[in-house]
Amino acid sequence: MSSPAAADARNPVEGFATALAAAPASTRYAQVTHEHIQALVGIELQLRDAVSTTGRQRFTVDRYRELEQAVVEGGLPGLDGKMDIDTAVKLADEDTQAFDTWAGRVADLALVSMRDEASRQQWDRSVAFARNAFHNDATFRHLYGVEHTPWTPLRDLLSQGVFVALDQPSATEYPVIQARGVRPKPLETRVDDRYDLQQMVHAHLSEHARGYDQRTTCRQMCDYLADNFSIITRPATLQRKALAPLKRAGLIGSTSEGYFLLVTDEDCRLSIEFHAGKVAAMRRVIVAAERMRNHLAS
Repeated sequence: MSSPAAADARNPVEGFATALAAAPASTRYAQVTHEHIQALVGIELQLRDAVSTTGRQRFTVDRYRELEQAVVEGGLPGLDGKMDIDTAVKLADEDTQAFDTWAGRVADLALVSMRDEASRQQWDRSVAFARNAFHNDATFRHLYGVEHTPWTPLRDLLSQGVFVALDQPSATEYPVIQARGVRPKPLETRVDDRYDLQQMVHAHLSEHARGYDQRTTCRQMCDYLADNFSIITRPATLQRKALAPLKRAGLIGSTSEGYFLLVTDEDCRLSIEFHAGKVAAMRRVIVAAERMRNHLAS
């Protein structure tokens, strides 16, 4: 049987059973799942029309499903659909039959080691979550004529032998990312408030910092969250959880003077020039370090 890497886009389950049976627990499952969710959040925010509510919208499994639906239906800004949604879904249904056949075979292997009902139910939820991701990935690929989709990270993780799923322990708790292979013990990582923060920061900038001329600082945003939502967070934490992801999604810009929503070409130019200068400075540091290494080695 060929390796998972050899599987083509039409049949990406080829070779998965072998990988799944042999795979150790992935230490990257949480990172990869966050990459997937982050892609959905970034695209959904791009699809929104400017100002959105500044209220807190807690991230839940239901919210995750809303993100999926919005992205499948909305695509990427500037990306036109190549076919109608009904045809794309029909083709995705055909693609997913290969997943169902494979999952049925793997279930026979997996359930042998599961003696209690809770483990079996968790396995069923994981398979259902993976199937949904697989179907959305196929639908998006057919609908927009692209190979890489927001669900590709989950498909790649599956090809390495790891199922992931989101589970909601209770209405008052954040979801849990669950991961397992056939033999490894299930692993869990709780989702934090990063997606709440991103939604609130984006909404705040949409209303109060539309463009470079209305920029605001990280400290001012921390004060805003504390005053309006009783959320106490340090600037470094807000940078890591909200500002950096929003910048990577191309939604906001920054200079040494603060952060702002990208609204005009000039906003983009100013942010690009600032970050290009930082990259150039880092390159000079690397060159200097290489020069010193060569000197010490001589």
